[in-house]
Amino acid sequence: MGPGTEIVKMQNVRAVLFDLDNTLIDRDGAVGDWLLRTIDAPAVPMALKLDDNGYGDRDVFFSYLASCTGGTSDRAKSRFYEEILPFQRLNRGTSHLLDRIHGRIIIGIGSNGRTSMQMKKIAVTGLGKWTPEIIISESVGFKKPDPAFFDAACRILGVAREFTLMVGDHPINDIQGGKRAGLLTCWLRTPHYVAAPEADFIIDSLSELDIP
Repeated sequence: MGPGTEIVKMQNVRAVLFDLDNTLIDRDGAVGDWLLRTIDAPAVPMALKLDDNGYGDRDVFFSYLASCTGGTSDRAKSRFYEEILPFQRLNRGTSHLLDRIHGRIIIGIGSNGRTSMQMKKIAVTGLGKWTPEIIISESVGFKKPDPAFFDAACRILGVAREFTLMVGDHPINDIQGGKRAGLLTCWLRTPHYVAAPEADFIIDSLSELDIP
């Protein structure tokens, strides 16, 4: 789906499980803004490449940051996690969508990562007011795309898989994982990844998502 196209309509959806980073929040935008405030501008493109949307080798990434700031890798890591939070912001269309479906459908967040960090992101962006159901890999003991993660999420949401929609940007973790676990899936298209052919729906913005 692209701008100006017909709004996606999804029938029989009773719960939506949203990915967090680069789906509900603009994680990469936050990293880019922080880097511009922290290291010299010419070094930012390489830092973003090494970060690789959060999937790059973290030791290599923090070592590079240390070389840019003159500190140690441990200090660069501490600074990153301490200072990145104020730069977190909701992705385009997030608040409008959640306002629209809140109270009509069960909303959950399903994210890989450390529980403490992901909960801080949720708090600073105000996402908690829309969804009390938060499933984080460290807490449940399984990571996307493991089907056990989605099993745990559906148990917490209290909705069967076939009535649960997984919305995310990652073709493997969110879409392939969700689809193989028996969920409906919606891929939020991103230039960072190739197409997710298994997705039931594809959107370019959360504002295109229409759940009756």
